[in-house]
Amino acid sequence: MGGSHLLSNIIGESRSKLALLTGKTFDAKEAYENGIAHDIILKGKDDEEQKGSDVEIALLKQVVSMHPLAIRSMVQTTRMREDAMGGIGGLEGTLRREAYAQALCYAKDDWGEGLDAVVEKRQP
Repeated sequence: MGGSHLLSNIIGESRSKLALLTGKTFDAKEAYENGIAHDIILKGKDDEEQKGSDVEIALLKQVVSMHPLAIRSMVQTTRMREDAMGGIGGLEGTLRREAYAQALCYAKDDWGEGLDAVVEKRQP
């Protein structure tokens, strides 16, 4: 908990939103470049980068594949952090919002499927 607040402090609002809304993971090089990791050990050859619209389409597909309630909760949490919505800001407010969002997601009938999919490394 608190990732939406702390990650934004480390890598900035834009990159934090990208990671949180898409579930993006960072490889070692990206983590180092974004200040998440202190050091890296590279092996082998880097993968080729996608260019232009391929990247945008891939990101869009990733976001729309997520559960709508999870995306809506994450957007509200990051917006709350940005403008201290309702007078509640900082880490304490973010922790409260994340706890509320988690409770909403856990109350859904299909929450377990999402967890199973992550553990089994497959699409829900």
